Amino acid sequence: MPFIDRNATVKERGERELPVEECRYLSPSLPLGFLPYTNMRNFFAAILLFLFLTTIQFAQSNEINIIPKPHLLEQGKGSFQLTKSTQIYVSSPVFLKNAAVLNEALTRTYGFSLAISKVPLRSNVIVFSLHSPSHGKPGVYDYSLMVGRDRINILGEERGQFYALQSLVQLLPGNNIGPVNIPVVTIADAPRFTYRGMHLDV
Repeated sequence: MPFIDRNATVKERGERELPVEECRYLSPSLPLGFLPYTNMRNFFAAILLFLFLTTIQFAQSNEINIIPKPHLLEQGKGSFQLTKSTQIYVSSPVFLKNAAVLNEALTRTYGFSLAISKVPLRSNVIVFSLHSPSHGKPGVYDYSLMVGRDRINILGEERGQFYALQSLVQLLPGNNIGPVNIPVVTIADAPRFTYRGMHLDV
């Protein structure tokens, strides 16, 4: 219950002074407005301290959380700096649709899009391509997302790359102020089941 100063008084309609404790029976919400200044100051100071400590905690945490949680997530050191000069390379015209999806997300968040390179680049590039033959025969929804310091590889079939983009977008900073740094990480995921269903009746 809020602390009430028994010696405090308040004027009723400008006619006579009533103790605050008596006023609470006239208006149940009145005591909330009569918290001592010191208590209110401590209350708001505690809130500011809590928000400050919470901010520090999130700022110091480098943990990467992807939804849904992928089968593999290995975080490295450093980051890939995405700039207006970064380019996109697609190993097949089929992947241009996914490149357009990425550019749409970048334009919406940062106000710029990336040029499409017709030739492979060694650095400052985002590459859309299939898995290497050594990877075996992945499913159409399987994907690998490899963020390095100088390039980003998005591997998989067209559908798998689309899901890789959903993970990549979650790695992007939420604000458009300052450099766009994407943490170095390797992510791989695949659906648990090869089919999708709505209901199972037994």
